[in-house]
Amino acid sequence: MKEGRQPSLSLIIASQQPGAIDKEVLSQCDLILCHKVTALEDVDAINKLSHDYMAHELRHYIRQLERTGEAVMVDNFREIVTVVQIRPRKSKRGGAEAQ
Repeated sequence: MKEGRQPSLSLIIASQQPGAIDKEVLSQCDLILCHKVTALEDVDAINKLSHDYMAHELRHYIRQLERTGEAVMVDNFREIVTVVQIRPRKSKRGGAEAQ
C-alpha cells in the first residue's frame, strides 16, 4: 500500500473489524468513514487516527452516532470531522439487481 501512493491512485479498504487492519495501513488513510463500532479493540484502532485539528478524539464522535446510516467522516486533506448520513441501499441484498 505504501509503495502504491501515487497521484490519482486510490485504495478503498472496508472492514467490519477495523481493529484487525494493520496499523500502518490505517495510518495511511486520508479519508475515513466510520459507522458505529462498539468493540473496544475496534474503537481503540479507530481512535488512534485522531489528529490535533480535531476538537475531540474520534471515540467521542463515534459515541455520538445514534441513527442507522450515520457515520463519522474524517477528511485529513481539508482537516474536518463531520457526521454524515449514508442513504439506504437501493439494490437487493446478495448482489441481485435492483428493480
